Amino acid sequence: MTDAIFSFSWKDQFTKANSKEELRTIYACDRFVTVGDRLRYSSDAYLVIDTDCLIMKKIEEPSAQVGLFLREPLPGTQGWENQGTRVAAGAVYYSREAVDFAEQVATRIRKGPILWFLDQVAISEIYQQNLSNYRYEYFDDKFMDWQFVEGTTIWTGKGLRKYDNQTYVAKKNEFDRMIR
Repeated sequence: MTDAIFSFSWKDQFTKANSKEELRTIYACDRFVTVGDRLRYSSDAYLVIDTDCLIMKKIEEPSAQVGLFLREPLPGTQGWENQGTRVAAGAVYYSREAVDFAEQVATRIRKGPILWFLDQVAISEIYQQNLSNYRYEYFDDKFMDWQFVEGTTIWTGKGLRKYDNQTYVAKKNEFDRMIR
C-alpha cells in the first residue's frame, strides 16, 4: 500500500446501544459498516485493523480482492461463538473490486443481533456465501499474531494481553513515545 490514509469511524452512525456490551460490539463492528459505505465511492483499497494493532513492518498490498485471517473455531465453542471465531477480524483487506463483499458484510452487521462476535460472524457468513466470487488472500500468523512474535507484520492485543504482556506493552510504549 503506497499512500496510506488513516481514517476512523464513530458509533453514532451505526445504531443506538442499549447496554455496555452492545456498545462494545458496535465499536468493534462500525469499521466494517464504514468501509462498506466508503468503498462504493472510492478507488482506494482498505486494510481494516483493530485499533490496538501495532504495525511492526511494511505491509505489502495483497494482489487478491479480499484478505482474511481464517482459523479453526476456538475449542469448546458452539453456535454463535463457534461461527464468530472462524475469522479473526483484526485484519481484513478489501480491494476496490470487493465493494459488493464489503457491502454485504455491512448489511449483515446492520441486521444484527448486536452481540459480541457480530463482525466476525458477518465476515464468516459472507465469505461462505462468496467462496468462488472473489480472489482471496489468507493471512496467517506471520502476518498477524497475538503472541507478539518478532518478525510478524502486525501484533494485535487481545484481552488482558494488551495490558499485561510485557513485550506488547513495551512496544506500545515505544510507539507512543514516537508520536509525542
